[in-house]
Amino acid sequence: MDRPTDNDAAAEQERLQLRAALARRAEDLAQQHEWLATTLSSIGDGVIATDINSKVTFLNPVAAALTGWVLHDACGRPLEDVFDIFNEQTRQTVVHPVAQVLREGRTVLLANHTVLRSRDGREIAIEDSAAPIKDTTGAITGVVLVFRDVSERQLAEQAQARLAAIVENCDDAIVGKTLDGIVTSWNKAAERILGYRADEMLGQPITKIIPLERHAEEDFILGQLRRGEVVDHYETVRVCKDGRRIEVSLTSSPIRSADGTIIGASKILRDISTAKRTDAERVRLAGVLEKSLNEIYLFDSESLHFEYVNPCALANLGYTADEIRALTPLDLKPEFDEESFRRLLAPLLTGEHDKLVFHTTHRRADGSDYPVEVHLQVTTDFGRKTFVAVILDITDQRKTEQALRRSEAELRALADSVPQLVWTAEPDGHIFWYNRRWYEYTGTTPEQMEGWGWQSVHD
Repeated sequence: MDRPTDNDAAAEQERLQLRAALARRAEDLAQQHEWLATTLSSIGDGVIATDINSKVTFLNPVAAALTGWVLHDACGRPLEDVFDIFNEQTRQTVVHPVAQVLREGRTVLLANHTVLRSRDGREIAIEDSAAPIKDTTGAITGVVLVFRDVSERQLAEQAQARLAAIVENCDDAIVGKTLDGIVTSWNKAAERILGYRADEMLGQPITKIIPLERHAEEDFILGQLRRGEVVDHYETVRVCKDGRRIEVSLTSSPIRSADGTIIGASKILRDISTAKRTDAERVRLAGVLEKSLNEIYLFDSESLHFEYVNPCALANLGYTADEIRALTPLDLKPEFDEESFRRLLAPLLTGEHDKLVFHTTHRRADGSDYPVEVHLQVTTDFGRKTFVAVILDITDQRKTEQALRRSEAELRALADSVPQLVWTAEPDGHIFWYNRRWYEYTGTTPEQMEGWGWQSVHD
């Protein structure tokens, strides 16, 4: 038997060293694979790996939770089965990026509005990317997809967009500012009310719209805000770009960061100039109504209950304000029932007439009646119709008319008894009354003398 040579021993030693090196390399690779698997399993994003034929080779726990597929069931399946994605807006299936990644050898991002449909039918808004997997030679061996659930972020963004739209389209001026009073936001209503464009106010001190003599107000408001207090419905004056001064009501609230630190303030400003003028006009009109010597009533067009009765009416009727609120005009007008009264009101409600004037009788609390002339109109406020009635007490007028009728009858009786011819005429010569002696003398009848009939007997 040949004895081993030194060369043989050296070769054996080299083989042993190579075997040990390969074992260490395999151990390193195993550790590296375990480390990579552990890392991929621990990250917060979903990870799916495929081979060059788009067959799933790996998915981490996050991907399993989002897709509904476990690794054992997913491995070897086409990516389309496990990663079922479509466009949120069109509902059309989204083409997977694997082919593009394999063709171009670079990372590809999916389009916006991508939704993942999980194995159990859940729909999850995602954003994702796909990148090539390369071996040590640089050859592409597969594709890795990394994706995350963005549903909550999407909801937050939608909520933020809605809030922004509300702020931008609000009828009130909404202004943001720092705690030093520097403007940080300026909505369209602020532009409309105050005249300044947003680019003219952003970065400017809010005192630009505050009258000089009222600058101390802003110091007070900022002090309140720094203490975390809300300034609510503070009425003051602001200056528009064109120099006009307007009365406003403003509410300022502190803006806090995520940790609760006050970092700024929001201000809602409402122009109350018109409302102030309207209120002043209402006060003036209320004074007129209260002092009027005519009865004035407001009553609801549906229930007919009184909403307002002025002092003159209360005095004439003998009711208190509380008592009359339980009544309707039907309680004052004995000649009407509800059907006939509503029939009377109908032309005003339909717009056929703007005003009604009629005579009727009002009944007092003690049961006595007195004649009145009613002037009735309807007013509409935010679609609700209310009747306004101005009532004239015509008791004295009726007495005067009766006295005149008695006086006229007495005068005509006297004229009928005299032997002379007597008549009465209009200024234009139209005769409308002859005494008895006229008819006896002329032998005519009242019908023959009507109008200009006297000309037929004129000599």
